[in-house]
Amino acid sequence: MKIVAIAVCPLTGGTVDGGWPRGHEPQENLHTLLIVTTDEGLVGLGGCFTSGKLTAGAIELLWPLLRHQSAVEPERVSETLRQSSFWQGRGGAGRSSTPSAASISHSGT
Repeated sequence: MKIVAIAVCPLTGGTVDGGWPRGHEPQENLHTLLIVTTDEGLVGLGGCFTSGKLTAGAIELLWPLLRHQSAVEPERVSETLRQSSFWQGRGGAGRSSTPSAASISHSGT
């Protein structure tokens, strides 16, 4: 079972107060859903605590490493991403959002 697509769905319209001094506006995007599709039609859902634009950028950057990877080996895929993205801001946003994509498809949701 291989990863063939990852869609990004930014969540807006109800951002909760995160405790920051100035709070957050409802339209701010602080959480993002990821929808992972496999070649067998299985769809997995997951999320990350960052904006949709940042997540989409990370997926675009790391897509060559994610495409056709096993959806049932999240640890291996995550380690490949970690090793391959280390010099891109020491992992940074790409590292925080894309392993979630690999892990969620394993859940079989």
